[in-house]
Amino acid sequence: MKTMKQYFPENLPAAKSSAMPKSQRTTPVADIDFLSVAEKVSDAWMANPQITLIWKTSNVFQDEVKAYRDLLKDTRSSASQRPAQTNVLYTLDKDINIAVNEVKVYIRKKWKTAAEANYYRFGIVKESGNYRLPKDRDERRNALQLMIDAIKEDGFSTEEYGLAFWNAILANYTAALDVSNRTDGVVSSSSGAKNQMKSQVKKVLTALRLCLRANYPDTYRQIIRQWGWQKEDY
Repeated sequence: MKTMKQYFPENLPAAKSSAMPKSQRTTPVADIDFLSVAEKVSDAWMANPQITLIWKTSNVFQDEVKAYRDLLKDTRSSASQRPAQTNVLYTLDKDINIAVNEVKVYIRKKWKTAAEANYYRFGIVKESGNYRLPKDRDERRNALQLMIDAIKEDGFSTEEYGLAFWNAILANYTAALDVSNRTDGVVSSSSGAKNQMKSQVKKVLTALRLCLRANYPDTYRQIIRQWGWQKEDY
């Protein structure tokens, strides 16, 4: 007798994928590439006044693109200073690490087995199994003052890595860190303003592209390339 096929879940036909198609990106992600497209589209819109948006004019858009260009320039200019400033701090950190090892020798000679108990008075803490000044730079700057106070108090002022050395290190480290922090603040502020303007420009680009497609249903691919979009999907 012929038996009916039983349809357990594993025997059921595979369901068709319901995944949504990948949406197209109509503007470049990279800032420089985005600016290039925006400037070309702005020029094209100025040359084609018949294309209109009720909430934005071509003149206002041109000003926004210029503002975006200026903000991008400011952000990149400020960010370009970071490597040199980072290198100064990196060099100072190396000098500090070498000096701390020598100060630990001073401490061990004076306190013998009780040396580690005295490290903390010099700003030296245990991190990742090693005794050193804190790795975090703001905390390290604070620890440098503890080092100076302990150096004076415990009679190490005239040593090679004594008071003169640590006073100079603190002054140079504070100056370098302050400059670096100011640069980070400027970069963060400029980048925030730049990204906000980029969002406004992108909104107009999206609207114009849709407007062109609506006005030129048969030739819109050619038209959008003429306006500055070199790709359909970025």
